[in-house]
Amino acid sequence: MAKSAANGSLRDLTRLYSYLDNLGEANCQLLLPIFYSALEPAGIPPAAGLDQLTSTSLSDDNDCCGRAAMSLNCVAHLTQIVNVFSPDLAAEFWPRIWAWIQFLHTHRDAVPVVVAADPVTTYSTYGYIIVHFGPEYMDATPGLRVPHTFCFPDLSNPLGMTEPTGIILTDLVEGAGGTLHDLAFLLVRHIRCAVWTPQSVVSPNTLNFMLFDGTRVIGNIYRNDPVDSALLSCGVVKATIRALRSLIHSGLSSRSADATLCFVFHPLLYFLNISPGYPTVRRALKADLLQLILDAAQQSETVSMYLKRLLTQILTPATVYHSVLLELQKALTDVVELEQSFAFRESRIFPEWNQFAALANARIRLMDEYNAGQHLSRKGCHNMNCGLIKQKTEFSRCSVCKNAYYCSVDCQAADWGAGHQQSCHELSLARLQRLGTRSKRDTSFLCTLMHIDYQRSREAILIQHMFEGRGNPLAFSTVWLDYTALDGLQLTAPQTSCPMPITAKEREDERRIDRGHIQNHHVVVAEGAAKASLIFPMHIGNPAVRDKLRRLSNALPEGEDHSLLSLAPEVRDEITALLAVKVEEIH
Repeated sequence: MAKSAANGSLRDLTRLYSYLDNLGEANCQLLLPIFYSALEPAGIPPAAGLDQLTSTSLSDDNDCCGRAAMSLNCVAHLTQIVNVFSPDLAAEFWPRIWAWIQFLHTHRDAVPVVVAADPVTTYSTYGYIIVHFGPEYMDATPGLRVPHTFCFPDLSNPLGMTEPTGIILTDLVEGAGGTLHDLAFLLVRHIRCAVWTPQSVVSPNTLNFMLFDGTRVIGNIYRNDPVDSALLSCGVVKATIRALRSLIHSGLSSRSADATLCFVFHPLLYFLNISPGYPTVRRALKADLLQLILDAAQQSETVSMYLKRLLTQILTPATVYHSVLLELQKALTDVVELEQSFAFRESRIFPEWNQFAALANARIRLMDEYNAGQHLSRKGCHNMNCGLIKQKTEFSRCSVCKNAYYCSVDCQAADWGAGHQQSCHELSLARLQRLGTRSKRDTSFLCTLMHIDYQRSREAILIQHMFEGRGNPLAFSTVWLDYTALDGLQLTAPQTSCPMPITAKEREDERRIDRGHIQNHHVVVAEGAAKASLIFPMHIGNPAVRDKLRRLSNALPEGEDHSLLSLAPEVRDEITALLAVKVEEIH
């Protein structure tokens, strides 16, 4: 049979293909000369005579196109079952393989399909070969990316090649005459076709051949900024949430269904973590993310791990934003019945849900007060010799930095000469950094939330500063409020590195100028998976209180750990009296 195939028999070459799985690596290597000979580029028909080819003529045993197509099938199959192509052998085969793939792809409409049953099988063959051989020769083979693009829809992992292969997704898509947005739209549409509504019943065939493959392709091509942006703009988060809810409602309890749930959850968490994060979280809440969490609460322990990450690492940090809380308020109302069910209260994620819901409801109540105008913004005159505090609307603002407020033109002129002239530009940059991609309402609400949390924790912060400030005056000029903590707020600097918008020297210089009237509050918020440190200066109406606490701090013995109870009674009484003094502090 091998001898007959080597002599040009298409029938025996086809039979040989069916035996490849059972031959072993050594015997498969002996067959390579047959495929090498059948892929002789000299056998490629001239383009001018293609219109004379017929299916009958191509079915003869001496048909070059048929033998080449079947040899490509054999080569593709060998790349999947054995490792017979050494680098030197691959270098010998590649020019012949590429010559035939280029010919059969270019003239796919003129050359009838003889060996393959349909174009899908044909391009699957090309795809496996290009994945195995192509990456090393990608840059040296002009035009290779174009046929590779045609392989994309029919393989579950054609784009799973890592970056070092040199294959660039943008080139592949543009080579097919499309854009990344077109690709993203088709992928999202693919998932939507698999599940029309969140209540759609997914059959095993849909699970295996539509939904799983569609999400697997997304899993192989995300982590690319242009692709991520295109997928988000096309609604991949909504489609993914719909797919997950549909899978759960379908009642598929098989291992494959559970694996698919985990596989789809992974890109969902990734997309929610793309900076700035919270706008995507807002869209996810609108697409019934909370419904999904409660629906999936009875699933496997692995799925529960994804749900806990959603609650603690994505939703909890996002509750500092006014726009997210608006959607969260509606979403929590929609899941009240599910939340109170006995089955959910017995689920693995109920403790994390309970903590998240309590925090979310508290901040929603604050948002309602904010919307009702109960937390009007107040400012302090930036001229430290004045220190007047009143409603924001009664002040004028520096037109350059938009950060300094003054009660009169005289105060503005005095402060300009006292140091604002040198710091105006830096304050302007700090303001732009604080705004970032956040809306004015989100920033204003964040300022209100920070001020309320500071006032609730003021006594603990001052005592902490007093014990930490022995010999370190800078401790009294900085407060950290970390809103990325798992419980929603942490009053110490974050453990992970976070960019410091202002240096220690700059803080000390500023402290000398403001005479204790200003304290910098570093607010750490989540921007997707990243963290951002924002500065909100706090204006202190009576800095004498802090000055007295600083003196008490410096009087504490060095090298000893102290607590409030370890201090002498008269010292404790003095500290308690200082903390009881009402000091107007505004952000």
